[in-house]
Amino acid sequence: MQFILEITKDGETHEVTTRLPDVVNYETFTGREITSWGERTPGVRDVAVLAYYADTTAPREPFEVWLETVDAVQLMDVTTPTPTKPGRSPGQRSK
Repeated sequence: MQFILEITKDGETHEVTTRLPDVVNYETFTGREITSWGERTPGVRDVAVLAYYADTTAPREPFEVWLETVDAVQLMDVTTPTPTKPGRSPGQRSK
């Protein structure tokens, strides 16, 4: 599962897509699993934490410091990438 987020800082907006480490870091930081989002609508803090881990445009600062520099965050889309078939790596041909 990947989340596409928009982050606005200093009036400039950029889009980020989460990777697996970002989601794992979110779950560790919040103590909540992404799969629990179906039970409850994610809040602004949930989206902000995901955006924090996915944002690679600035040096890593503590979350609270990073958050002070952000004007807005928005969840744009959720995608589910097609998994690789068992026993094959991406780009590997069938025999």
